[in-house]
Amino acid sequence: MGDIEEVFASFLAAEAVEGEEALLYLTRRCRGLAVSACAHAVFFCRLLQAFRVSSTGKALLTSLADSHSLKVGIIGGGRIGNQLARALVTVGRAPCSSVRISTRRPESLSDLQKLGFTCFYDNAQLAAWADVLFLCCLPSHMLSICSAVRPAIRKPCIVYSLITAIPLPRLKQLLCYNAIVRPQYQCPGKEPTKEWGTKGSVTEALQDLAVVQATCPLSSQAKIKSTANGWWAFSMQP
Repeated sequence: MGDIEEVFASFLAAEAVEGEEALLYLTRRCRGLAVSACAHAVFFCRLLQAFRVSSTGKALLTSLADSHSLKVGIIGGGRIGNQLARALVTVGRAPCSSVRISTRRPESLSDLQKLGFTCFYDNAQLAAWADVLFLCCLPSHMLSICSAVRPAIRKPCIVYSLITAIPLPRLKQLLCYNAIVRPQYQCPGKEPTKEWGTKGSVTEALQDLAVVQATCPLSSQAKIKSTANGWWAFSMQP
């Protein structure tokens, strides 16, 4: 009987180790996607700001800070929306006054408000104000959000969706709008490297040169292409 118990105990121990490794793998993968999504969103805003500035005859900028700063709206104050706002200011060097967040519970973002961000709950108002509108909400909320945003959004605002569960054609249908960007990540099946880690914020990760190189859309590790349909395809190899 003792032998059977030892075999059973060792089996449970091995299964626990495998379960822990699988969890760490998924955690690193999730973190890698979050860091890449925020890095590419900042890159997109910088690129758009550069085009705006160059059209006025000025030199290209390396930050989002300017007398005509890009107005960035974020719908959704969860983990991605929160981290994106911080990345835009810390990495993109955008002024807090040019980033606004609309969420169902603006009181939960008191830490961002203390930093100077404007947080409220009015998706239509945000859509009417923003030059770039990031969608960082839950897929289950999209129907009601699109109903509120649809009559308020105006060209040349660009909608940037970080909601992977909703295909681009469906999003265009819900918003009755075509100026929409949706990143599409293609992750290889190999184990993510330890560079991503499992702790810390996105802005902390983007202070690491190795992570910056891995997320750079123009590098050999993370290639980017765009299509006429309005999405960017990223090949992320963390």
